[in-house]
Amino acid sequence: MEWKNDTRPYSSGENLYLGKWLVGGYHFDSARSRDDPNKYVATCRLPGIKDSLGYFKTGDEAKVKAEFAVTLWLSKVPADDIPPHPNRSITQIGE
Repeated sequence: MEWKNDTRPYSSGENLYLGKWLVGGYHFDSARSRDDPNKYVATCRLPGIKDSLGYFKTGDEAKVKAEFAVTLWLSKVPADDIPPHPNRSITQIGE
């Protein structure tokens, strides 16, 4: 998994990639109330997991939640369902 800065205009956060696929991320939600300390939202883009994973006080907390959701999803995928990669073993695909 690799974190990359979100380069869209007016965005503040990072996207989580698994290889070349966007699987999650976090961003600062400026629409939250001024008094609400939880301004960062974690997201997941994998099937079977809801998009919004909750709001957090820091970006680092949101990153941990997004990484946990992706790791959990990957742990539930049977190894037989993952197609073989021509240059890597099955244990290296998630790296």
